[in-house]
Amino acid sequence: MTNPPAFQPDPVSQPGPVPQPGPVSQAGPVSQADLAEPASQTPPGRLRLQDRPGLAGQLRRQWPWALCVLFTATGIGLIAWGHWRVGGYAVGAAVLLAGVLRLSLRNPGILAIRGKAFDGFFYLLLGAALVVIAAVVPPSG
Repeated sequence: MTNPPAFQPDPVSQPGPVPQPGPVSQAGPVSQADLAEPASQTPPGRLRLQDRPGLAGQLRRQWPWALCVLFTATGIGLIAWGHWRVGGYAVGAAVLLAGVLRLSLRNPGILAIRGKAFDGFFYLLLGAALVVIAAVVPPSG
């Protein structure tokens, strides 16, 4: 009669060191090479303008939005000073500019809300509507 084989425990269930989880992104585990800073031409100890915290870095990254806000603020200022038609043109031009920038730039910053085609179409349509309204409304008085 043969003896039954000796009990061999499953290697998976063996106690051992527990691996520590590393950083995980939505795409999967992140390696140390992914966390390394990219090489840049900026001297050590200095940040590139777009990497700086505060207003300078934000304006550098969001210049298309800042330009549109500047045009819009100019138009609202003109409207407040009583030149509502010219101000309406300026606000409409700002939205048209947003549409052109959204369609032409690879990284439009905060101007990108939905898809490129939808955003561009919507900005251009709204800007054209504002310009037409400013042109069509008869002057008062």
